[in-house]
Amino acid sequence: SSGVREALVAAYSQAEILFDKLEEERAGVEHWGVIGSVGEQRLAELVELYDDSGEALWEANLKQMKKKKRELERIPDFVKVDCFTVHMVILKAVVEEQIERFSLEMVISLKQRVNEQTKSLTERLEASLGKLTAAPESIREIAVSESEVKKLTAELPSIGRQLEALSERATLIETAGGGAVVGLDGLRELCGAVTVKVESFGTIVEETREKLKSKMSGRIAELKGMVERYASRWQALKPVVEEGDSPFSTAVKEASEGMDEWKNGFSGIRTFADALRSDCAEFGMAPPEVGIYDSLESEISQAVLSWGIFSDFRTVLLALGRELWLDFRPRITRLGQVIDEWREKILPRSTGRPTPVDRMMANYYNQLERAYPLIKSCMGGETFEKEHWKILFSLVGLPKDTKLENLTVSSIIENCGMILENEQSIEDLVARAVGEVTLREAISELSSWFESTQLEVSEYVTCDGGKIPIVKEWQDLLSGLSEQQSLCASLKDSKFYGGFRDQAERLEEKLNALDELLHLFNKVQRKWVYLEPVLGRGALPSESERFSRVDRDFRQFVNSTYGGAKRARPVNSLLGGYRERTKLSELGAMLEQLDRCQKALNAYLEEKRLTCPRLYFIGDEDLLEILGRGDDARIVQSHLRNLFTGIHRVGIDEENRIIAMVSMMGEEVNLVEKISITRSIEEWLSDLDRGMVETLKNFVVRCKNGANFSDFPGQILCLGEAIRFTREVEDTLGSAGSIKDIHQRLMGRLTELTKMQKDADDLSGAKLEGMIMDTIHNASVVEELVEKRVVNKEDWGWYKQLRFYSTHVGDVHVKMLACRQEYSFEYQGNSPKLVHTPLTDKCYMTLMHGLHLGYGGNPYGPAGTGKTESVKALGSWLGRQVLVFNCDEGIDYKSMTRIFVGLARCGAWGCFDEFNRLLEEQMSAISQQIEVIQSAIKGKLPT
Repeated sequence: SSGVREALVAAYSQAEILFDKLEEERAGVEHWGVIGSVGEQRLAELVELYDDSGEALWEANLKQMKKKKRELERIPDFVKVDCFTVHMVILKAVVEEQIERFSLEMVISLKQRVNEQTKSLTERLEASLGKLTAAPESIREIAVSESEVKKLTAELPSIGRQLEALSERATLIETAGGGAVVGLDGLRELCGAVTVKVESFGTIVEETREKLKSKMSGRIAELKGMVERYASRWQALKPVVEEGDSPFSTAVKEASEGMDEWKNGFSGIRTFADALRSDCAEFGMAPPEVGIYDSLESEISQAVLSWGIFSDFRTVLLALGRELWLDFRPRITRLGQVIDEWREKILPRSTGRPTPVDRMMANYYNQLERAYPLIKSCMGGETFEKEHWKILFSLVGLPKDTKLENLTVSSIIENCGMILENEQSIEDLVARAVGEVTLREAISELSSWFESTQLEVSEYVTCDGGKIPIVKEWQDLLSGLSEQQSLCASLKDSKFYGGFRDQAERLEEKLNALDELLHLFNKVQRKWVYLEPVLGRGALPSESERFSRVDRDFRQFVNSTYGGAKRARPVNSLLGGYRERTKLSELGAMLEQLDRCQKALNAYLEEKRLTCPRLYFIGDEDLLEILGRGDDARIVQSHLRNLFTGIHRVGIDEENRIIAMVSMMGEEVNLVEKISITRSIEEWLSDLDRGMVETLKNFVVRCKNGANFSDFPGQILCLGEAIRFTREVEDTLGSAGSIKDIHQRLMGRLTELTKMQKDADDLSGAKLEGMIMDTIHNASVVEELVEKRVVNKEDWGWYKQLRFYSTHVGDVHVKMLACRQEYSFEYQGNSPKLVHTPLTDKCYMTLMHGLHLGYGGNPYGPAGTGKTESVKALGSWLGRQVLVFNCDEGIDYKSMTRIFVGLARCGAWGCFDEFNRLLEEQMSAISQQIEVIQSAIKGKLPT
């Protein structure tokens, strides 16, 4: 096996040597395939590159091809490489064919270029020979021939060189076997003929000049005759127009059309004269004297120009005039554009020495320009009735049988003179039409308003569960009625009112009756809706019978008005003879009885508010809703947040008793005593007020000496901490203890609270946030005491702070400086606290001192600086209810009086934002009320 392996290795080694030899043979003939690798398309492109090359390069390439063919022939047909025999015959045949093809491409391309250049030169020389062969018959033709000779003289050397190059290439083509080039001999002969013509041109020109010069006198006489004949005809037959002629008349039209013949006739004379002058100048002769030619030419030119402008202007107007007036009226501004476009073309020609046609154009243009505003603003005719159109056609001068639908624009613009002549009459007619159409439309609008305007209704659910339709959107209805009354009254101001007096007066009576009826109906409905929820339940037994009668009458009235269908009805359904008078009588009686009921109700509401002063801070509508459904906890719940600062809702047990107060964040504070909900809402609200105070006092007693975080409301936790802090500081200042120990305790407490806050829910987080802010403030107070070395509780550093004190029964009072305020135990919920700053401390001191002296306070500063928030924050520190009122346009003297009564009776604070926006008379009256209240406070008078 080893012997076989060695034999195989040797065989493969010899094979590799053999293949290397074959590769050497292949590499030796590889360059012969260059032409074949290019491709036919690329080969043709390469040949094209030589088109503009010199003959030497073409000849060198053709010789190179012959040389390569001889080298190819020396390659043997067979090559022996050891055991292989390589046949070279096919390679030689293919390469030879490629060489032949390349040579042929070169010859064909060269011959094609020679043929093209030969043809181009032949055409150029034939054209020049034709021009030189024809004998010139005028000075102009001589000039043309001289220009051609000059150009040929410059080109002949170049043409000779081109002819020589073409001959050389033709010889090369014949040598390469491409055959003879056709046309080259003829080109040589043609070039010789042109050269001869150029050389003899000077003699021919001189002979021609002499012939032409001898004919000049005859041509001058001929021109004079032509001018005289034309001038005679012009003076006798030229177009004549007058300044007042219409541009649209038949005579003017014929004159305009005939002007083209005059223009063409003089154009031939001008051409002859121009040629004659040019020839005279060429021969050095004086220009011909033709007496009237220049003046005639000027007159004809002016006439042609004027009539040309007129013709164009008339064409534009005729194009507009063909349109029907009703179609053109929306595009009336197009006529204004035409006037603007032609102003600079027409008016300047009417000055200086205008032609008659210029004056005619200017006269008509001025009429059209003056009439255009009247046409635009008065001829619109949208407001015209048939009788107006008849009068207008008569004023414009149109036939009596003219119909609007057949009226064209030309009927208007051709009668501008009549329009201007009757300008005032037309304007009066249009004013009359506009005035009458305004009146007509207004009366139509008023008439349709009664049917189109609806008494929109909605269902009102009465206290007994019944449903009746009542009118809604009174404001829109009454505003619309007022607008119609104003419109009706404005008709009397028109000078065309006489023709519409009867209709207008009937509508005015109808509107006044409806106005009285609707205003009365509105008052009755508002008072009924206001009183029904309370009196319908029998809240006022003394007025029960009276209201029952009114209630019955009102329901019957509404049902009869809507016909039992609880849907919108037109206002017109309220009117009409006996029915209208009956409704007015019924509504008047109902209004009188409802006024009596309302007076009794107002006294009733005042009685309830006196029982529970917090009711002063809600409107009559809300109070009526509460009183009407005082035992319905769901109704009362929605109003609690307006009555109590922090109570968002209350917890109610199965026996309909209030057991807890609940803040907006869900903090639930159980009352020490349950409160029964009865129909007498003022009583149980007062009980809730007292229960709130007693509950919070109870928490204070339990919280004074320490508190479990989860057992107390956030308000009590903060209040208890404030009481403890005050006690600790004053005990320390009154003994030998160190104030720094309090600071250490506070910092430890702060760390503890901060850790608790990490895992707290929203409610606990809010409580902790308040305690943390108070702890930080207390720590800063201690730091200030240490810094200022306060050692006595009467020192300023401590004396200026808010200090909290409590009794054993839970009463709390707050001091600041010498001022003392009792803590009111108004439940505050979990409202966020205001951050303590030196500015808030100053605000607190100012307000506390003002209260101490029997006054109020007025924080002053730019918007958004925290004035209102500081007042609310101090009220929160004092457990006081703070009611914020925005003194906008809705605040009047009476509403402010009720607010003051409520504040005085319940002990709450009133914060009046933007007090300066009140009117002067309101502020004067209110300031007097405030003075009375402050005097009572100073005198410690009972409420």
